[in-house]
Amino acid sequence: WSISIYEEDPFNDCCETICVEPKETCSGTACPIECITECLAGEKYYIVTNLVDQVGIEQEYYATVEIDTSCNVSVYEHEANVLMDQCTDWSNGYLSEDDTFGDCGILID
Repeated sequence: WSISIYEEDPFNDCCETICVEPKETCSGTACPIECITECLAGEKYYIVTNLVDQVGIEQEYYATVEIDTSCNVSVYEHEANVLMDQCTDWSNGYLSEDDTFGDCGILID
């Protein structure tokens, strides 16, 4: 897994490729996933997370994290925009009920 935290939209100018440097990054293979950063003083951050399963299938997840003046944190999960020639759309996110995003679990048919 890897997590990158950005202070601005990382796809703003490049659409399919990240074109800004992250403020923070974390990576590893252990579970549970834990990413500890320096103090984040801004109000909104863009998160890009990559999860790879045991057979090498990679999935990318997107979220924004908003921190209000009382240090309350809200996590909004965003869908990847899969239409051709479209940038990732950060405007249509939905509030996470448990402040998590992505899906790292066992699929059962």
